[in-house]
Amino acid sequence: MEKGNGVASVQRVKKQIFKFGLALLALVLITRASAQTHQDQAKWVETFSIDPAIYTITIPHSDLPKGLEYFGFKGPVSGTFRYRFAISAGGSRVRVKVSNECSEKPIRIGGLSIAQAEEDLNALSGSLRRLTFSHQNGIYLAPGASALSDPVEMRLEPMAELITSIYTEDQIELSPLGGAVMLQTADDQVMNEKLVDPRKVASRPLVSAVYVLPDRPTHVIVGLGDSITDGVRTLSFSEPRGWVDQLARRLSRRPGNSAYAAVSAGIGGNRVVRPGFGQAVLARVDRDVFSIPGVTDIIFLEGINDIGFSGGIAVSPLEPVLNVDDLLAQYSELAAQAHLRGLKIYIGTLTPFGGSSRFNEVTEKMRASINAWIRSSKEFDGVLDFDAILRDPASPLRLKAEYDSGDHLHPSAAGYKAMAEGIDLNLFR
Repeated sequence: MEKGNGVASVQRVKKQIFKFGLALLALVLITRASAQTHQDQAKWVETFSIDPAIYTITIPHSDLPKGLEYFGFKGPVSGTFRYRFAISAGGSRVRVKVSNECSEKPIRIGGLSIAQAEEDLNALSGSLRRLTFSHQNGIYLAPGASALSDPVEMRLEPMAELITSIYTEDQIELSPLGGAVMLQTADDQVMNEKLVDPRKVASRPLVSAVYVLPDRPTHVIVGLGDSITDGVRTLSFSEPRGWVDQLARRLSRRPGNSAYAAVSAGIGGNRVVRPGFGQAVLARVDRDVFSIPGVTDIIFLEGINDIGFSGGIAVSPLEPVLNVDDLLAQYSELAAQAHLRGLKIYIGTLTPFGGSSRFNEVTEKMRASINAWIRSSKEFDGVLDFDAILRDPASPLRLKAEYDSGDHLHPSAAGYKAMAEGIDLNLFR
């Protein structure tokens, strides 16, 4: 009897040890999975951005980017919208952010896809991927909301050309001042490699950001500014979009163990002190810069619209004259907020605009005083002298002829390239 009880006791102990072992193994696996999930989440970085903005203010036709008169079609319109862009950093997985952040109306996204680009806005055969939201093909976006797609496996190299296609039955407004050239169809063609009977439109896309899971540590450099940073003068499907894209190309060729992403937080018509096209800088910097996964550095170039719109020029006769001290105080506040978050921030001098519709003796005096402050300021981590890079040595209040897009305000493709080549890559370590 005692022997039997002893055997039973041993068996019970063995069962308890076995159960404990299983529980311990399960705990280890769960912990590892949780750690891996946390690690993956920590690695996601932004590799492309085009920030949401609304364009309800009219400006003189002479200030319209060259060629935008061709894209004068305006909404409301629904259907499939296809957009092409280049990412900066590559990776093994990808996900997309869609935005209804600047709308007062809800919108239902009915479908979304991503693909590597072939010719124009055609998808490379076999690369098209449908994107989902919590495993559903669509999602409802309330006014002011955004949504992140589920990740998909997609091996992407730095500077890969991608296309996104998004479908909605809801009517959205289009404005050519949004600066992004897209193809649009009336029906759902998100999974078509080539769109059937599309038309060309220009607006701000509903897709506002793309994220990748990179293979190695990645620095994310954000260009914060207005149309000169947004690159709205570039209207082709595949031409580099401003100096940020050109900087990304330089960084992609940089040797070493780290990778680099350069993304744009530029909004054409944006201002520092007051709202214009999009919120004023300090009102949008949390969304458009500080919340970016992996951000390490900021290049800030903005203030030309604060000067050009001062006193009613180009916007409204009710606009007050710019108080330059207000602008400089905003500069200092932006630097302080960036440093509080452990970020490096570099500031660019304001570029020449002599000969443009916004140029006069008063506005040039403002630009000169602002640039003098920038060059002597110790509040930023460095100064990028874009003014010196782009100005005509023979007429320094104007852009150099080959760097002028034609409106004497926005740089040409060659001008954007010169700006990017003038940035010391040793700043980013």
